[in-house]
Amino acid sequence: MFSLISLIAGMLLLSFVLISKNKKGIQTICLLLVLLVFCGAAKPNKNYLKIRDDQITTDKDGYVSIKGKTNPKAKLKIDGKKISTKKNGKFSFTYQLKKEKKKNVSVTSKYGNKKIKKQVKVDASKKYKKVLVKEEKKAKQKKQKKLAAEKKARELKEIQTALALAQKEPTKQNYDRAQKIVTNSKHAKKEDTESLKNIEAKVKEKELIHSIESSITTAENSLNKSDYNKALQEKQKLTHENDQFNQRLETINQHIQQIEADEKAAREQETAQVNETSEMVLVTPTGSKYHNHVCGRGTYTEATLDSAISRGLEPCSKCF
Repeated sequence: MFSLISLIAGMLLLSFVLISKNKKGIQTICLLLVLLVFCGAAKPNKNYLKIRDDQITTDKDGYVSIKGKTNPKAKLKIDGKKISTKKNGKFSFTYQLKKEKKKNVSVTSKYGNKKIKKQVKVDASKKYKKVLVKEEKKAKQKKQKKLAAEKKARELKEIQTALALAQKEPTKQNYDRAQKIVTNSKHAKKEDTESLKNIEAKVKEKELIHSIESSITTAENSLNKSDYNKALQEKQKLTHENDQFNQRLETINQHIQQIEADEKAAREQETAQVNETSEMVLVTPTGSKYHNHVCGRGTYTEATLDSAISRGLEPCSKCF
């Protein structure tokens, strides 16, 4: 605009010079005219932005060409990317839709303090829409495969973690957890099942050892034959020998045998005493002696030795 005004002013001055026919004035005014035209040409234009098409359809591959014109010295951006212009301010930018079927592409021109922003509506063609649908399907399948692979990796790691813990600490709780994870997983391997069986055997053995330990302790405290036999039966379920259990059971058995021997001796002694105190003798109604057979005249009757002694009778010197 400023260049056009300068040109018009120059033409008016030139006309004035021709009319005045002043040669010296003509030279001066011509010089001024040249300077005005030069200054007008050198002065940059104001910012502007022209877009050839503000609504474009892509080709089969999703590409469009955004064309237009702006101030040659303006900073041009299309979709956030810096774009170079030609000397006359014209520009052409090839843009491709990625995953969208349509998008508003921003075109921004900034010169000085003035910023102009316009948008170009880009629509996918029918052929490119089919391409996008296929790519979307492939992307979805790829994502599903990735998620499946990640899930499988998580399950395998969970199986190995649970089995490792159960092997290190073969408790019923750890075994049950590992067994549940292995059973519910579609990715469990044959060796995982074998490991689970080995852990189960360890758990059962550990529980059996605990039961044997409890039974032996009970027998040690009671020194009862029934408790000893129960502990012995529990211990025989072990698939291997345990010297500690064997020694403890043998000690219990020895104590029980000693107790039984002591009890037998006590019973025998008690029986002997009973037999001794219940011995039968012969007594007479008026005699002062007790006899073990008829000894002399008189009427003899049987009486226990205790009763004879309690009556104050003494043994007969002839009979005893």
